[in-house]
Amino acid sequence: MGDRVRIVLVAPVHDSGARSAMVLARLLRDAGAEVIITAPGPAPDQIVRTALQEDAVAVAVADGTPAEVASRVRAGLAGQAASDVAVIVAGPDPGPDVLAEVRAAVAHATAS
Repeated sequence: MGDRVRIVLVAPVHDSGARSAMVLARLLRDAGAEVIITAPGPAPDQIVRTALQEDAVAVAVADGTPAEVASRVRAGLAGQAASDVAVIVAGPDPGPDVLAEVRAAVAHATAS
């Protein structure tokens, strides 16, 4: 996987989650990840396409994104034989060790 991971961050539809998404993006970047932020509220199939096009190791679903999005993205990735791309649901206050959590999720996804 190398030191620099590529993560697609799903921007929330509502402004209420925008702050936590930007905090998450900053934490991931500060920890050395390359973060690709989507436009607000993309459809699950768009998220899957973006993750595949960007060769991402993970998709982070920010707080404020509808709950069913993560499960639809997981299903879409599995349908594209890309179930090794981890899907992480971030809470409203992502901590500074968020990249370690992402790496653990990626390791788990790639081990399956």
